[in-house]
Amino acid sequence: SNPLLLLPRVIGLLGLSRAFAVLGKLAKGLKEPTHSLATTRYFSALPIAFGEHAVRFRLVPRSTPATDMPSSSDAEYLHKELAARLAKDAVEYDFAVQFFVSEDKTPIEDASRDWNEADAPYLTIGRLTLPKQDVASPRGRQIAAFVEKLSFDPWHALVDHRPLGAMMRARKHAYYESTQGRSATPDAP
Repeated sequence: SNPLLLLPRVIGLLGLSRAFAVLGKLAKGLKEPTHSLATTRYFSALPIAFGEHAVRFRLVPRSTPATDMPSSSDAEYLHKELAARLAKDAVEYDFAVQFFVSEDKTPIEDASRDWNEADAPYLTIGRLTLPKQDVASPRGRQIAAFVEKLSFDPWHALVDHRPLGAMMRARKHAYYESTQGRSATPDAP
């Protein structure tokens, strides 16, 4: 399947205005954090399976903004800021899910619509903890080199946590191309 045909397929599936609304929402969600990776909220822009249910998830930072960090104009700012935090203490996020209610209130196929928290409130079900560590140590550099060779995308999941909807299926090809471009561990699309 040719990735250059993805945009025409999405437009054909959703229509021109709705396709650009969805793509705009996805692009907005890709903005780079400006202050800290440890104080940025992360979320699934699109639903995934959660066993027999469909959910969207979010990670809510438990860290507070730092006041003594390097200038944000430094190209390595986010790396340095996170490394400094991890050298002092663990970094934690609350993991919460928002359950599908109905196609009207929490649509799976209409990625341009947010799921209103009044209709589908988030439920915190766990915590992600990045342990205190020295990322500049030989072991830290070894782990970083290993991670850079890995491929991370929603399709590396158990069947019970697979991505849902046409937009997620379309994104699968973009993730694959990105993996190939970084020479990460290859996966079949």
